[in-house]
Amino acid sequence: MAHNQDPELVPLLAEHAAADESDPKPDPQITIKARKWQTRSPWTIVFLAAVCKFVITLSGMMFLLPFFRILEDGFCHRYYNDKSSDFLDEKECKNKEIQKQLAYFVGWFGLVNAVFGKCSVLN
Repeated sequence: MAHNQDPELVPLLAEHAAADESDPKPDPQITIKARKWQTRSPWTIVFLAAVCKFVITLSGMMFLLPFFRILEDGFCHRYYNDKSSDFLDEKECKNKEIQKQLAYFVGWFGLVNAVFGKCSVLN
């Protein structure tokens, strides 16, 4: 940096500023060498984004499995009028009536979650 120049006017990256002044149009044929861990294609980015979304969704669904088992056990206790605090045998809870009640509840749960999830985004 010359002593007579104002520091506010000096480009941040002097070597790039010099290249810009000498060649105003960049060459479209320039290829960038990527390292082993860097992407070389836009499809790689799309693929990685899809894999990330899949893993996040899968982890969310795996988190919900114990929740649905507890819900099923609650419906099972209510159906059999069982006052114990222990889990009932899962085979007993596969009754058609219990599964119908559970599916109805989970359906409403999903609807309410979707509606209020969208409302919270809008605010």
